[in-house]
Amino acid sequence: MIIDCHAHAASPMAIPHVFFDGWCNTIVSNMPRKLTDREIDLLRQRFYSLNADEHCDTMVREMDEAGIDSSVLLIIDFTHHFGDRARP
Repeated sequence: MIIDCHAHAASPMAIPHVFFDGWCNTIVSNMPRKLTDREIDLLRQRFYSLNADEHCDTMVREMDEAGIDSSVLLIIDFTHHFGDRARP
């Protein structure tokens, strides 16, 4: 039996867009050149699309393909830091 002992649900119900907004801002501020507004928007949309597995169908499919039998889902309570902005 193979158990993945650290996984997160890629859903805005579990990980709010405000978290990815901050992550994108960090990436943008560390780039060797200034990104255009279009590039920043594409980066942000990419993060949002990676967080669009609402019912974890993609995660389950990838687990099946990798031969993973079970997974421990770790859910973070983002409201401690983001308050109401963490709600979808």
